Amino acid sequence: MDHEGEEVAIAEEILTAEQFHRRMSHVSIKTACKLVKDKHVLNLRLEDVSDIDNFFCESCVYAKATRKSVPK
Repeated sequence: MDHEGEEVAIAEEILTAEQFHRRMSHVSIKTACKLVKDKHVLNLRLEDVSDIDNFFCESCVYAKATRKSVPK
C-alpha cells in the first residue's frame, strides 16, 4: 500500500500557560512557554501568555516554603 502524497491531520491542543505549567510538573512558566515556542513540544498552542511576568502559582510558593526546625 503506497501512502505517498497523503496528508495527515494532527490535532492541536490549546492550553493556557498555567495548565501547561501544571502538566509539566510546575516547571518555570518562562521555560514552559519557551519549550512550545522553540517547537520542543509539538501540536500544542498556548493561549494567554501575554502576562507571564506576573504569573503566580500558589503550589510553587508553598513547595518552596521552609519552616523552622522543631526544638529538642
